[in-house]
Amino acid sequence: MVNHKDGNKLKLQDFSIINGAQTTSKIGKSNFITKDNDFSLVCKVIKSPNSLDDEFIRKISEASNSQKPIKPRDIKSNSAEQKILQRKFMENQKYQLAVEIKRGVRPYNYRNVDAWKRVNNEYIGQILLATQYQKPGTARSNKSEIFGKDSTYLLLFSKDKVQNYDYRSLYDLVNLAHLYDNFKLKYVDEKNGEIDKADDESIKRNLNNLADVCNNAKFITIAIISYFIKKIYFNVKDTKDDNFDLPIIRGDLSLNYKDDDYIDKIEYLFGYIVDRLSMIYNMYEIPLKLKSHSNFFKTDKTYKDIILPEFDKILNDTYDKEKILDNIKIFDDKNNTSKD
Repeated sequence: MVNHKDGNKLKLQDFSIINGAQTTSKIGKSNFITKDNDFSLVCKVIKSPNSLDDEFIRKISEASNSQKPIKPRDIKSNSAEQKILQRKFMENQKYQLAVEIKRGVRPYNYRNVDAWKRVNNEYIGQILLATQYQKPGTARSNKSEIFGKDSTYLLLFSKDKVQNYDYRSLYDLVNLAHLYDNFKLKYVDEKNGEIDKADDESIKRNLNNLADVCNNAKFITIAIISYFIKKIYFNVKDTKDDNFDLPIIRGDLSLNYKDDDYIDKIEYLFGYIVDRLSMIYNMYEIPLKLKSHSNFFKTDKTYKDIILPEFDKILNDTYDKEKILDNIKIFDDKNNTSKD
């Protein structure tokens, strides 16, 4: 920071704004502030004893917010790894995402991308937890860990991880979640229509179960698809393997699939998984005294110990395996991937 004192004025150049970007952004966009209609703004000017490094910025951010409510995500918003994450997605050629790393501050490419590509870093963390690290329970029900628990944050966003992720793969995994959102709208609407026409109570109950599973199974569904990818295209045996959540998926995934039945195949996988999840829930509803699909899907332990072993059986059954392989082949063009 370069400063120059001129009487009671302090002129600054090459400075950084910490915890004030949202305020300055709104000031800059305001139509009410002109040369003739200005106002005063209280701020603190702090000079760094050395260079403006990440540790100094972090301490200023924490101290500035110690007396007002703040989320752990806010403290990390100025960190180098979050800026790298945002930049890497911005520079991801035609597969860009506009990633908000600070609440209320839009990334530069916000207007250049479709609505579903405008996400925040917490959502990226949820996608990573569910798919790459096979923790869909935490992704869905305990996302506060992403920025609030050091071990989870470092698992997802250490500087080394952020530098070395394959951003083509991450884009495609976010796209997978987006496609599930679209599928859910159609599927639940379809099941509700069938419920209205059904006369038999057992049929209505089954349809209700399917709709409720679909509403609650987004992160588990994309986790299962990622698990299938790791089993079929990488050397992952099953959940008994201590490293079942590895390796990190890399490559273009379905971006290289050229046939026009891509949506049909991905929606088949979604529907197949939702149907199986409903069957699994029914199997364990009485023995485990389950009260809701939401509770059943909210822990990583349930996912690993109960749900995935049932899906392991699918790949050991010739008929089911053939159906899965026929549709999972949309991811077959990632043969140029490598293990972390």
